[in-house]
Amino acid sequence: MNRKKLNILFRTSGGRATSKELGFGHIFRSLNLAKFLSDQRIFFLIEDYGGVKPLFKKYDSHTIFIKKNLDVKSDILQTIDMILKKQIDVVVVDKFNTSKIFLKKIQKFSKVVYISDLNKINYPCDLLVNGYVGFKNNKSKNNYGSTCLLGPSYQILHPNFSESLKIKKKYDFLITFGGFDERKIIQNILEELVKLPRSYRIKFILGPGTIISPSILNFTKQNHKGIVITQKTNNMHKDISLSKYGICSGGLTTYEFASQHVPFTIICQARHQLDTAKEWEKLGIAKNLGLMNKKTKKHIIEFLKTNIDGNTFLSKKIFLDGLGGRRVSQEIKRLKK
Repeated sequence: MNRKKLNILFRTSGGRATSKELGFGHIFRSLNLAKFLSDQRIFFLIEDYGGVKPLFKKYDSHTIFIKKNLDVKSDILQTIDMILKKQIDVVVVDKFNTSKIFLKKIQKFSKVVYISDLNKINYPCDLLVNGYVGFKNNKSKNNYGSTCLLGPSYQILHPNFSESLKIKKKYDFLITFGGFDERKIIQNILEELVKLPRSYRIKFILGPGTIISPSILNFTKQNHKGIVITQKTNNMHKDISLSKYGICSGGLTTYEFASQHVPFTIICQARHQLDTAKEWEKLGIAKNLGLMNKKTKKHIIEFLKTNIDGNTFLSKKIFLDGLGGRRVSQEIKRLKK
């Protein structure tokens, strides 16, 4: 007997939200999970802070973009309206600083899955997902009696990351700061890179939300040997696998590097990323340079000058096989209206 397909609504937000500690992490994570739920009916309700809309072409007829910075009451009303119109069975909420009042109200109309970050797990919902590296992998209950899927084995990555590619390394470094390089870290690196006597094979991925500055545009025109600069990638999994080492911010990309056993250095773009960066360094998997500041540029260049081969090893203590999205999707499909 065929099971009835679930109508699943993703409530998420992201984009070029300067000084909001937002970026594209929640958007990419929602899209990753949607791929594992492609056999269900998928809908999106999104606050676009800039640069998000082009990512949803595939779901164009099932996506509604709403006003940014909604107050909780308006957010609740618009979400409930969508639940009723589309007969939604499950709402997946993945957005920064979600109100507990919002979750409680939505839970009266559908099952609620909440994807949280860092060590925050006490939210009212039917299923809570938190792939934070600081948690041991486990399935437990929170103070609200919600089922919690905790630890990096539940981190939701693109399906490609369940495979570890064994291919020849093309780049010495892959440098990327998520969907939006808010602090212009790449621009700072490029300005110093030309001063180095030694050439490196480096690929830079700017991110879909990063506006290309005149200095970056000028650098690309100069055709520096061994340097590749691209706005976005169609296959981050392959780009990471082709690289010996990574430099990234402290978000979802850190888990992508770890899943492919590629060591990396973290430069945090937002204060909430510091905890994650410290956990990776504690495990011996990454080097933590903290928040971007005046000294960071110097630290990066010193790091590039140093021969890193053999200096960094991945720990075997962490369980990160890239199958988190599949595990979470299976739990979601078990939820009944």
